[in-house]
Amino acid sequence: MKKIAIFHQEFYFSGGAERLIFEEMGALEKKGYHVEAWAPLAAYDKCFPQKIKKFRIYGFLRYLSFIPRELVILLSCLLAPLLVLRFYDFDLFYGTNQAGPWFAFLAAKIWRKPYIVFMPYPIGLIYPRKIDRKSGYLQEVPFFIRGLMRIFKPIIKFLDWQIMTQANTLLTTGDYAKAVFEKIYKREVINAPSGADPLPQKLIKSQKRFMGEVEISGKRIKKPYVLITNRPMSKKRFDYMIKGLPKILKTLPDVRLVVAGDFNDYTRELKRLAEGLGVGEKVIFLGFMDGKNLEKVYLEAAVYVYTAPEEDYGKGIVEAMAAAIPVVAWNNAGPTGIVLDGKTGYLAKPFAIEDFAEKVLKLLKNKSLNKKMGEAGRKLVWEKFTQNHHQFIFERQIEGLLGNRD
Repeated sequence: MKKIAIFHQEFYFSGGAERLIFEEMGALEKKGYHVEAWAPLAAYDKCFPQKIKKFRIYGFLRYLSFIPRELVILLSCLLAPLLVLRFYDFDLFYGTNQAGPWFAFLAAKIWRKPYIVFMPYPIGLIYPRKIDRKSGYLQEVPFFIRGLMRIFKPIIKFLDWQIMTQANTLLTTGDYAKAVFEKIYKREVINAPSGADPLPQKLIKSQKRFMGEVEISGKRIKKPYVLITNRPMSKKRFDYMIKGLPKILKTLPDVRLVVAGDFNDYTRELKRLAEGLGVGEKVIFLGFMDGKNLEKVYLEAAVYVYTAPEEDYGKGIVEAMAAAIPVVAWNNAGPTGIVLDGKTGYLAKPFAIEDFAEKVLKLLKNKSLNKKMGEAGRKLVWEKFTQNHHQFIFERQIEGLLGNRD
């Protein structure tokens, strides 16, 4: 039995990156591989608590809540040459997300084995995006990390170049990110977009999305509602939609905005913004959602909005289209490789809130157009963005490097 070690930044959040790793691990195990996933820390009570224990997932160091996570990650990276010695009997290494490729690179060099890197976007501290600078997201990085980056950035940038250019295979998600990687690293990059499986047709009731109410996570929500599902962070710019909501409410006063994502400082800031604009009662924060609750919140939504201005991809867009929901996003970065403007939704003029709100309003007012675009989006997911499509590309690279399994 061939053994694969997956290295990740941290198993702390219940996010798309972690969910994708679980899906990849499950599929590889069904193929007969022995798969383990490692990270500097693994918080079993925070990262998909109901799922994480189903897999072989471990932390290099013990997670202690009173120690900053970033410090644990930094210490693990410094100790990495020693930490990877345990993987002498593994056949392939797979690094994903920030620190993960560093561990895969070292393990591969020490044990003379192949390694694969999957990154949604180049490391932000080395290649920051405009939104990273404007949103203040980089300032949220602990001061000691920023200080070390200022001192050692040339060395870290050199190591990053070695890791990315020497990988047997470099994978990313989406056409936009692929172009960015190829421009920076001057090498072939394979697009393996993370996907979602279209929900069964019998569950999709497009007309019912505009009538009645639904109970989700103990809250009764009147329909129709516009949906956001992302991990709430300043760089995701949920405020764009909240600022556009008054325009929509002038025409359709019964519309709600539903936000699914962890409660944190940013959601509290958004709540204050909504109250200041006089739309506080129209914005509903549901907190973290997964499984059937997440599926339900998609199925009942009339329109899905993706407000992130410079995202590498947009997994939430794919999940929404899988539920036959039309999407409104910006005509910039990752969403341009997913949304077919005027067919599966709309790409608004960057970053004109008025235009964004107008396109949302159009989909709320025209139910037949809403249904038509939703169905077109679901069809597109079947054609290009299923999880099986991602897994096929991923497994083909692994099998090409490992050959026949034992």
